[in-house]
Amino acid sequence: MRKYFLLSAVALLTATNVNAASNESANVQVIGNIVATSFFSCSELNFGNIYLRADDNTGYFGAGTADTEGYTTGSVANITDYNPALCNGIDADLTNDYTLIAPETIELSGVESDVDGFAYLSSIRLFENKLHGTLNIPAGLSEGGEISGSFSIVIIQ
Repeated sequence: MRKYFLLSAVALLTATNVNAASNESANVQVIGNIVATSFFSCSELNFGNIYLRADDNTGYFGAGTADTEGYTTGSVANITDYNPALCNGIDADLTNDYTLIAPETIELSGVESDVDGFAYLSSIRLFENKLHGTLNIPAGLSEGGEISGSFSIVIIQ
């Protein structure tokens, strides 16, 4: 009998808790500022040929970086035929203060590592109408390949 009483009490408490939930609602105001921009175009950001050194122990390529100014790190031995993207039609005066809004990273397709994933572009910067960036090569590549991707930027002055 006592067992049934305890079961009934627990069932009653559970039912009371379920019924105790309240329904609530709210109205939320949405605000924003839509800004029209003028269009400009840029040529391809071309990293040319990227030469990697294979790890002597594994035969795989290690991680490294290359940028459109010719600097390399890690397993990137050299890059040739690299060119920053030339941007035309920019109305902003790039000799004064401006803000470049660009993605922090852009995942690139074409090569993938089982260790570190995809190659990606980072550190996008604009200097004298030329768009530069850093190519990040993942560790663990077993072969090369062509990489590609795209992104959008905005210049605010």
